[in-house]
Amino acid sequence: MTIESHEISPWSIRGIQQDIKDTAKTLAAQEGATLGDWLTHLILNEVREKKGDTLAPCSLQAAKLEKELNRVEVRVQKLLKEAASNLEPLIYRVIALEKAHTEEEPPYILTEEVK
Repeated sequence: MTIESHEISPWSIRGIQQDIKDTAKTLAAQEGATLGDWLTHLILNEVREKKGDTLAPCSLQAAKLEKELNRVEVRVQKLLKEAASNLEPLIYRVIALEKAHTEEEPPYILTEEVK
């Protein structure tokens, strides 16, 4: 489950004493995380433990890296699609030039998978 912070509406929890809030903010800052990321990390690890997940609880840094890796993967996929789209006309031009030059059909066939 990956939820980007900009996709979440504001959320508040009532009934938490101010000293507890301050402690949570301090601990999050010590980890170099926002309070939201720090709480998410704690909650996900608790859920994993309750479900009997055999994986070790993830560290906050690992969770942040995983989130960044997912973001980069989406960007790379988008760039690859753009590159394929931009290369397709060039590929067909090269094939046409080879065909005109040799007057023979090239020994390969492009398929829809190239897109």
